[in-house]
Amino acid sequence: VVEQNVEKAALARSLGADQVIDPMAQNALSAAMELTGGIGYHVIYEMARHSPYLQFATKVLAYQGSVWLACMYESSELSLSELFMKEGAIRFFALAPYMLMEAMRIMPQLRLAPLVSRVFPFQQINEAFRFQTQPGSVKALLEITPPERLGTL
Repeated sequence: VVEQNVEKAALARSLGADQVIDPMAQNALSAAMELTGGIGYHVIYEMARHSPYLQFATKVLAYQGSVWLACMYESSELSLSELFMKEGAIRFFALAPYMLMEAMRIMPQLRLAPLVSRVFPFQQINEAFRFQTQPGSVKALLEITPPERLGTL
């Protein structure tokens, strides 16, 4: 895991991350490559939606590796030549229809409760957004309760 936020780095460790690189305290590229013996990573999940992190992911990608994205970028100066030379791939997994079944398969193995900082009723959506920007907040969720009766159609 590459994470500069101290609370999120600690959370990653508590959830089983073998290594956590703080890009503010060390050269993340050198540290990542050292951890893999210069090979790079075969699978990278880029979740930050920040263009420099996508560029970083392609730099630490192993030969024939894959960068998996769960978000879209407004723009990115991605080096396609670097991907080409590594025969690397970019994959988008939020839209893949088979991912729901895979997620359901691994869900019982995951400890997700520490990832939810707070649950808000939908009526407090503005407060939830404000809370999400506070230090230490990992994920604020909205609870959407269906009405008792939807009426007749």
